[in-house]
Formats: sequence, C-alpha cells, structure tokens
Amino acid sequence: MKVGETLETVEVVFCGNSVYLCGLAAGLRLNKKLRIRLVDNTLDKAMPELKILHPHVVIAESPAPREVNTLQNTHPGLLLIGIDAATDSLRIFAVEQPVFSVEKLGQVIFQYTKRNGHFEPNCEFANKRGENDEK
Repeated sequence: MKVGETLETVEVVFCGNSVYLCGLAAGLRLNKKLRIRLVDNTLDKAMPELKILHPHVVIAESPAPREVNTLQNTHPGLLLIGIDAATDSLRIFAVEQPVFSVEKLGQVIFQYTKRNGHFEPNCEFANKRGENDEK
C-alpha cells in the first residue's frame, strides 16, 4: 500500500438467496472497492445481522414497504436498493429516485456513497511530489 491510500471500502449486503441476487453479487465482487456479503434471509429477518454488519448499502429483491420503513428508521443514511428480477431493474429507497437498469448497479452504489461522504473512490495521494516533504 502506498502513502495516502485508504483501506475504506463500501460494505454491500445482499439479503436473499435467489440465483438472480447471487449473480449480481458475484459480478460486483470483481470490484475491489466493494466488500460484498450475502445474508441468506429476507430483509425483515436479516435486521439483527444488519445491526452487526453496519453496511453502507443493502440490496434486496422487492422489499415490502414495511421493511423499507423499518430499515430507514433503524439505519438512517443507509442506501437500500430494491431489485426487481422480472423487469431487470432497481429502485433506490434512500431518496426519491427513478428506476435504473441493474447494469448500472455498481455506478449507483459509488455515486450514492460518494455523495453521502462514505467513500471517495478516486483518492489522491496525500504526499504529492514536493508537498509535505521534510526539509
């Protein structure tokens, strides 16, 4: 690791065990700036695990409105992404957002976490040539 690099990654938890969600998780695992975890449970039943894991992002298939409200009340600032396998789309529940294609899932995660100060994917080195050198 070089001076000024950060170890921070975006913690992403997938709730569910469908082949579709597992495929999305596998695709995102290729990105070294994301730490992907799978919780083999519905969003409602995964709440205790989410309290322990403290993820930046939770992804679930078609979460119920009650689950969305509970998660937003217990984890303010969390990005909740609902996936609809039938339409191959996603919906962001943190704020009012349009529906996106799942092809943009990685971009949405980084855009949201950067906007909310969780993660800066393009960090510069703290010590540029000549700056902060001891004299």
